[in-house]
Amino acid sequence: MARQELGPVTFRLGDLEAAFRQRWLEPTESVGALAKRQLMRFFQVLDDVSFDFTLAEASLICDIIKPAEMSGAAYRYAWAEVDKALELDASAAVKEGRPPFIEWPLKPIDRQALVAKLRALGPGESMALLDRIERYHGELDLLIAEEERKFGTLHVFPDEEARQILYSVGLTRERPV
Repeated sequence: MARQELGPVTFRLGDLEAAFRQRWLEPTESVGALAKRQLMRFFQVLDDVSFDFTLAEASLICDIIKPAEMSGAAYRYAWAEVDKALELDASAAVKEGRPPFIEWPLKPIDRQALVAKLRALGPGESMALLDRIERYHGELDLLIAEEERKFGTLHVFPDEEARQILYSVGLTRERPV
């Protein structure tokens, strides 16, 4: 499925007005130019961050953190979301007599080490993580929509393609095989 061409961007400042006023130093500058400059800086910071999650860790993080559930402050507690989800899954696994999710499908994951990695991320890195998760889900949704368009339904979840997307959006340096 082809992406639509991006057109002009307009939005109301709303809750952002105070932040824009603090950064609007030249009354001759348009608010649009200020917004563009700030977005360029923000995107550059996001793009400068690299992650060393394994494919299994990146896949697990994306299974837990969903873009629709992210608030503006989600970067502050992404690590806690992952920790809580893994704790709940471990409890459910005991009750259901199955292995916890972190033991499959790719390879075992050290829960404490993963949560420590996430907790150690600074604010910019955490924002970049959420950006990459959102990009991953967007790419995966496009892939699934294309499969459904071609075949009328999704027959098999595209695991190999999903792992490739994890790599291509920069959530892992581990190349899928």
